[in-house]
Amino acid sequence: RSLPVKATAFVVWAIAVGGTGFVASSDRRQQKTPARLVTNRPVQVLTNGYVGSASCQACHPHEHDTWNDSYHRKMTRLATPESVLGDFNGVQVEQAGHRITLQRRGEQFWAEIAAPAGRKGDGPPRRVQRQIVMTTGSHNMQVYWYDSGANRKLGLLPFVYLLDDQRWVLGGATFLQPTGSYATAPVGNWNNNCIKCHVTHGQWRPRKNGIWATRAAEFGITCEACHGPGKLHVQANQDPIRRYQYHLSGEEDPTVANPGRMVKNLSSHVCGQCHGISEFADRRKLNHWREHGFPYRPGKDLHTTRYFIQRDGKPKPEMIEKLTKKPEYLDGTFWSDGMVRVSGREYNGLIETPCHQGGELSCLSCHTLHHEQDDPRTRKEWANDQLTVGMEGNQACTQCHQELEDQQSLTQHTYHQAGSEGSQCYNCHMPHTTYGLLKAIRSHKIDSPSVQTSLTTGRPNACNLCHLDKTLKWTAGHLSDRYGIDGPELTGDQDNIAASLLWLLKGDAGQRALVAWSMGWKPAQQVSGSTWLAPYLQDLLQDPYDAVRYIAYRSLRTLPGYQDLKYDYIGSSENREAEVAVAGEIWNGRDRADDKTFTPAMLLDKTGNLLEAEVQRLLEQRNQRALYLQE
Repeated sequence: RSLPVKATAFVVWAIAVGGTGFVASSDRRQQKTPARLVTNRPVQVLTNGYVGSASCQACHPHEHDTWNDSYHRKMTRLATPESVLGDFNGVQVEQAGHRITLQRRGEQFWAEIAAPAGRKGDGPPRRVQRQIVMTTGSHNMQVYWYDSGANRKLGLLPFVYLLDDQRWVLGGATFLQPTGSYATAPVGNWNNNCIKCHVTHGQWRPRKNGIWATRAAEFGITCEACHGPGKLHVQANQDPIRRYQYHLSGEEDPTVANPGRMVKNLSSHVCGQCHGISEFADRRKLNHWREHGFPYRPGKDLHTTRYFIQRDGKPKPEMIEKLTKKPEYLDGTFWSDGMVRVSGREYNGLIETPCHQGGELSCLSCHTLHHEQDDPRTRKEWANDQLTVGMEGNQACTQCHQELEDQQSLTQHTYHQAGSEGSQCYNCHMPHTTYGLLKAIRSHKIDSPSVQTSLTTGRPNACNLCHLDKTLKWTAGHLSDRYGIDGPELTGDQDNIAASLLWLLKGDAGQRALVAWSMGWKPAQQVSGSTWLAPYLQDLLQDPYDAVRYIAYRSLRTLPGYQDLKYDYIGSSENREAEVAVAGEIWNGRDRADDKTFTPAMLLDKTGNLLEAEVQRLLEQRNQRALYLQE
């Protein structure tokens, strides 16, 4: 049967890309050096049905192009002039006894570092030259991996590059952990740990004779990480007629996985394979992964090969073994009620959410992995969170909760003015109580504010993270009057002192980090005032945790008069003291016209002076436990 003219034109195009596109793609994915000859790093080898992202480009140019601009694609890359974002131009960096010299040699990047420690009595470690061969990250910071000299095992450069700050810092100073407690990751940590999520189809492949053959189908999170191995799809669609038929019919092609057409559970499993806290469902599968990679494939049930850890669940024997070796693991990953407190584990929050358990909420309800053609945002704006158009606001919730689409109904529910931050569903039900990458991040377990939960777990509630100047008594009263939630019994401090200050002065390092971040959050500043925050952020500039100091400084610089304050969060204690003194001078020289806004709940008198005795009393009650957040 003859085809219409337009259809004929489409077939001609399809034959053209079918005949040349896949060949050209095949050429593009060839490595400059054959994998068998590469011995100084892991390699990319297309096995087990994986064909590489270049094979997708000819037929899916827009999807390939938008993926190419995503941070998923840039998660792991070979170290090239295009991928390396740090300064390697003859830079010498020295902090806390670590010293490196960085140099670019043509197309290569090199570091002079201290060799791994030898036997006791060997004297100071000798200096060695190591080539940087791979990078991780391109959004907030970038980490560098060097050729360890032991076949394909990678070593971790002790310094990372902070992209916003354009500076090198010790890697340990970017995690929330006690200052100086961090240690350099062992050689090979990338091979047996990072490879699990930062590449596509990674295989550790340690050999008994000591030769590692670590490899991946591709570096970074690529097309086949979400759509599954593409060999059958590519082979089937060499037939242009078949492509044409599926293109016109809109039917799902059974030769490839498409998360956008999956039921909520299976589509979310695609994200959960990396964005979750899990262990092998069967420990016997560990050896299989080492040699062949994870058995999960998009479109299948992830839970048949993994079990997702719940703090309040009954741990399996494998988890008991892990906790025996690392007892601080749960405290560094979950709040005491089981809500995840670290970034990158959003799937664990999703599966605990009633909207997913009893409704249709999935990861793809809000996120899209490809920038839509009619999206008015720039590609970079989209890539930041990969949210679908409109999902930055209440549409994310009203697509299901349609009864709140009407502004009057919404304001009757929120008790906040329409269009205000208090009428944004996210701010009440997904507050910034997760920590990672030197900032607070929204929780992905959709929940409601609760003073009782704050008392039980220590987790700040949404109301007091925005109304920083208000007490728990104030919040409990409003929740009772508006929603009928019974208020818990409170102490004198909880009645009279702003909850944010109780968490800041008495809380652990994780609570301090979240509150310090919120003190720099514009919506909180607008509703709570900002001038009064300065002395508390100044105090945190001397916090015993690097990450807390960093966040406090960033928030302090958002306040009037502090924009040009110079401070180095990893500088010596003497230098920090001098810089804090300068911040104190700014506070003392402030415009006194703002002092009328001070209240006793802020622990300030009418002239803006700290109620020192009260502040000191609360500081003496601070939770001093060592906290290591497992982000």
